[in-house]
Amino acid sequence: MNSEIIKYLNGQMSELEREDFEQRLDLDESLSDELMRIVAREGFKHDLKEEFEAYETEHTSPGQMILFRRVIKIAALILILVTSSVFITYYLSKPSHLIVAQYMDYPLPGNHRNGSSGESQPLSKAFEAFSNKDFELAAGLFTQMAGDPGLAKESHLYAGISLLWIKKDLQTELALKHFQEVLSTKNDRNDAALWFLAIGQYEVGNKDEARLLFTDIAANHHHFRHEQAAEILENYY
Repeated sequence: MNSEIIKYLNGQMSELEREDFEQRLDLDESLSDELMRIVAREGFKHDLKEEFEAYETEHTSPGQMILFRRVIKIAALILILVTSSVFITYYLSKPSHLIVAQYMDYPLPGNHRNGSSGESQPLSKAFEAFSNKDFELAAGLFTQMAGDPGLAKESHLYAGISLLWIKKDLQTELALKHFQEVLSTKNDRNDAALWFLAIGQYEVGNKDEARLLFTDIAANHHHFRHEQAAEILENYY
């Protein structure tokens, strides 16, 4: 674990590795605590070394008791400053979003190709964009397909998921409407729509509404996300 943190602090991770690591920091308290310890320790060692060397340069008798007392005071001050700065920069800016792979993962359905022509139907193009993480394009295509009664519930669901992935307030608000549309009737997409509605409510700051939804999901052992709902309630509330 330490080597992974050092790699993160030294900027040696790829963008994907860094995003995954930061997402795990949100959820794994032991990992974030270890990061705190390493940052504090390394910062303390670095700053104390600089202060010590600077003082030795200025004084001809670094072994005297006055040096010891000065170093102790400097060490105590640095430790306080480093710990405080790490707390402020990480914990106060710690992201609260729930859009991480384990919460957003949802399987794609079977392909939607026209067997007679071999050409992709519009919905197939939407799923292709979704699979390629082009969520803005996917959201637009799914929204267009939502007017087809035979594809409406599936299209609304994936349009909403795509909009959530964009991670912007306006798109998240639109996502909520798509999930609510799925939930307006009883169908086989209700459980998924309820799950993503809860995430969306949390994302836009409606945390009380989200908590009620997560609580309902956690209490329903038939829901495919009931364990993760319980995990969210424990970690975020």
